[in-house]
Amino acid sequence: MIPRAVSALDRPLFVAHASDDVEGQLFLTQVFHLPGSAWRPVFYPVEGPQAPHANSILKYISEAVGLVVLLSPALAKQPWTRSWVSFEVGAAAQRNLPILVVEPLSGFVDFPVPGVTHYARRPAKATALGETFWAKVARTNFHPVEDEPLEPGEGFWDKAGAFFYNLGLKTRSVDGSFTRFRCSNSSCLASYFVEDSLLHSTFQCPSCRHETATPMIELQNDLMKLANEAAKARQSRE
Repeated sequence: MIPRAVSALDRPLFVAHASDDVEGQLFLTQVFHLPGSAWRPVFYPVEGPQAPHANSILKYISEAVGLVVLLSPALAKQPWTRSWVSFEVGAAAQRNLPILVVEPLSGFVDFPVPGVTHYARRPAKATALGETFWAKVARTNFHPVEDEPLEPGEGFWDKAGAFFYNLGLKTRSVDGSFTRFRCSNSSCLASYFVEDSLLHSTFQCPSCRHETATPMIELQNDLMKLANEAAKARQSRE
């Protein structure tokens, strides 16, 4: 089946996923059928797979305006699926498409996605969504309007200054529900947008899958360290 021409009211998002992930597919279908949705999810097995599959998938991705990676335990366990999803991510990255990685709240999925541009978590079960964070995702595009962020220095006050400076920049995406973030692991340093609820916690970076800390958490840790040092200094003087 040849992909249909893209119109202003029919913007396809190609979904890289495991066919066994029924809950994930149901969830995304509900999201992009919310009122005012600007997207149409494209599930390759549903659209009519046609061999040679690599060529067919490339055709779909060539007409897509973004890619969603639907993480699931099934995806992580199946070598065949892992290979195809990696192929799809690479094709989307080559076109500089937005790549939204969606992970279930119910657990960590060990599948790194280099090239990720947005990262969010979904409920374990597909439930009524209503006017939620996901309604914003359904209605808007993923392209940010942003200024150049300030690189933080090594000292606490340098970090604090950079954090609050960057907080005021237009580094938002999806109606202000995502904030630009850079992985704190020196071996990764991938830059992407995360949903705002993740800014107050640690999480596994979708690019390297190692635990990473947001600037807010790093500041809290630095403040705690400063408080402990001040307490020790007072004790030594007494």
